[in-house]
Amino acid sequence: NYTYEGLTQNQKYTIKVIAIAENKKTAEVIAEQTTGKIVDLTEANAKFTYSPSGWTNSSVTATVSTEITEYTIQTSTDGTTWSNMASQTCATNGPVYARLWDGTNAGGMLTGNVTKIDKTKPVLTQVTPTTNSIRIIATDEQSGIVGYTVTTTGSVPTSFTSVTNTKKLDVTVTNRVQNTAYYVWVKDLVGNVNEVKKVSTGIVSGLTTTNAR
Repeated sequence: NYTYEGLTQNQKYTIKVIAIAENKKTAEVIAEQTTGKIVDLTEANAKFTYSPSGWTNSSVTATVSTEITEYTIQTSTDGTTWSNMASQTCATNGPVYARLWDGTNAGGMLTGNVTKIDKTKPVLTQVTPTTNSIRIIATDEQSGIVGYTVTTTGSVPTSFTSVTNTKKLDVTVTNRVQNTAYYVWVKDLVGNVNEVKKVSTGIVSGLTTTNAR
């Protein structure tokens, strides 16, 4: 018996066998054989799962699973460089790939997609103070805004007023003191907080002989 290795999948090969007898007479047989094809990974026979599965501001591990066991599972984040493992840890959103490999040839790729990494801070699009209130308009296009607060110091706060998750926040904070500096903060679902924003409330004009008439 002899095994040919390193052949290309789904390729027809011609095999010639020559037998030499003790009297030096020879006989030969020529046959054609086609190598098999590695199974393609598809949504029907494999799937990606993600951990964590919800929004996060850290990395996500994408893992492929399949009931096909006769080949090695490989994964990649660029579709070019492959690792002999079923998982890839992704620091940013984007595609992830999986395939089956026999040591020489590979099957078709299954593509997954990491979509819930949010490292972007909410954006304050408008902050409008009056003498006793501050209107806050902010946006967050990924995990969404879940809280806001107004403080008198520039340190990032740990306590926020909760709101229903929203991509756009429009709220007015009342009962502020006139002529006072305030810092405005908005937090998204995974804990990202906007760049520090300082505003000052106005001053109520005092009555004079002229404007009191």
